[in-house]
Amino acid sequence: MNPALSPSSLARRLTLLFVAAALAGCAHQKLDKSIDVSMANVETLEHTPTEFRYRVSLRIQNPNLKDATYSGASVALMLAGKRIGTGVASGGGTVPRLGETIVKVNVTVSDLAAVRQAIGMYGAPDRRIDCVINGQVLREWGDPLPFRSNVEMQFIPPVAR
Repeated sequence: MNPALSPSSLARRLTLLFVAAALAGCAHQKLDKSIDVSMANVETLEHTPTEFRYRVSLRIQNPNLKDATYSGASVALMLAGKRIGTGVASGGGTVPRLGETIVKVNVTVSDLAAVRQAIGMYGAPDRRIDCVINGQVLREWGDPLPFRSNVEMQFIPPVAR
């Protein structure tokens, strides 16, 4: 009988395989608590005659005792239930244990017809309009972290030059 195939050798190999699998599972263990995502700020960027541009800052808070990694984010700007703009950020990073970080996402609003309609419904173009930002923070391991924030935004048309 081949000594490498003996019952005791086979048992040792299976035990080592089981321990290795258990350690690998611990390395990708799920976080105990859910990561919190909220909108921290909206900045107006330069507009053009065909689109509005904004930078949305997302605050990601990690209430866990271990670091959490993320690989990007995506957002959709909603007005009266209709998607009028989108944005993505591909940069990843780590949210420290019991810490937070800010992720910035550039958002482009290209459905100007919906914006004009909302301005017509709400009055003057400098009036703030209620919008919703839906999105998700993408993680290396695990499901995306969805979020939803209500925001007041101003859609001031660009000045003709």
